[in-house]
Amino acid sequence: MSRPFNSRPFLRRLLVASILLLTLTACASGPGSTRPTTLNGTAPELRQLAAQAIDEKRYQDATQALRQAAASDPANADYLLLGNLQEALEQYRPAQKSYQSGLAHTSNDDLQQKLYFHWATLEALELNHPSRAADLAIKLPVDSDSRLNLQILQAMQQNHYDAALRLAQQLSSRSDDKEMIGWAHYHAARAWVAVGNNSKAFEALFHAINHARGHGLVARITRLWDDLRQLPPLP
Repeated sequence: MSRPFNSRPFLRRLLVASILLLTLTACASGPGSTRPTTLNGTAPELRQLAAQAIDEKRYQDATQALRQAAASDPANADYLLLGNLQEALEQYRPAQKSYQSGLAHTSNDDLQQKLYFHWATLEALELNHPSRAADLAIKLPVDSDSRLNLQILQAMQQNHYDAALRLAQQLSSRSDDKEMIGWAHYHAARAWVAVGNNSKAFEALFHAINHARGHGLVARITRLWDDLRQLPPLP
């Protein structure tokens, strides 16, 4: 007489196998995968995919689309946006390369100035190369908002916080560029943190986030805000 079929061990093995298969599939297609996805489409179509991904906060997907768009049509602003998104993702070395690639493929003065500004800011803030940032700053017009922004950074690096705050106030008062004003308030917030005035730092960050447009700047403001919120209250 045959024994009745016990389905529990079979179902248990089936469940384990299914979980293993799902895990392997996720690993193969996740952020750490060594098999990058190739998207289909023309450069304009890829830019549209990137814009949709940005709207949905899928920055990693957006960078993939922009990399392919820039490869097929390099004389465009794709590298500037790509670098900005990479900064938001804290991918600082890739962002550096994106700005360098953008400069190698454009002769547009306005785009070049933006690329130089972002590259110089990246060198000063994240890559710890103040001398390289200073060399890049020279390529910007002397009286430009971007040049003044980098002067604020230089003052910060030399621990001249009063000077940094004065320059930040000067820039935020004179500029019509919301992104430049956002950077000025962000630098001011960092200066207030350095001198121990967290209340002023929060105030500066509030103004910074109300003006910031770039993804890299917004991400920095958000991280500094979160860091300040975790600090114990000052006596």
